Amino acid sequence: MQADSSMQRSAIPSSLKSKGTYILFLFLEKDQCIRIGRLGRIHFRRGYYMYVGSAMNGLYRRLKRYLNGVKKRHWHIDYLIEVARLRAVLVIPSDVRLEEYVAWRLSQVFESIRGFGSTDSKLTSHLFYVGQSVKNSKTILSKGNLVS
Repeated sequence: MQADSSMQRSAIPSSLKSKGTYILFLFLEKDQCIRIGRLGRIHFRRGYYMYVGSAMNGLYRRLKRYLNGVKKRHWHIDYLIEVARLRAVLVIPSDVRLEEYVAWRLSQVFESIRGFGSTDSKLTSHLFYVGQSVKNSKTILSKGNLVS
């Protein structure tokens, strides 16, 4: 994983609430096929992606794992984050698991990558292709549009 210079380990305060949902903003520099665990090879287009996850027992540790580089692959996102550039992280601290709701809201606007990150969900995906520009994601991700 290549974290942008602005995405540093210190960017996530250790005082962060230990439970919550997060969105990883990733950029893939070129079209490519990537093997994603048991999902197999998936063709990814160049551009921006948003991945929705949650950590209800160690949010700080989970995010730190992505910033430090994944050492052992466990989730679908671990395969993608090895080749994509992590551009930003949006954190929604909460005692309530909002992951599925946030992913559902994003699925209404962005293209889903079928089967990705949703093995324990009713949804078809927790990864969304935003396109070549993140301009349209900034509006939808405002607090009122995402969780209202």
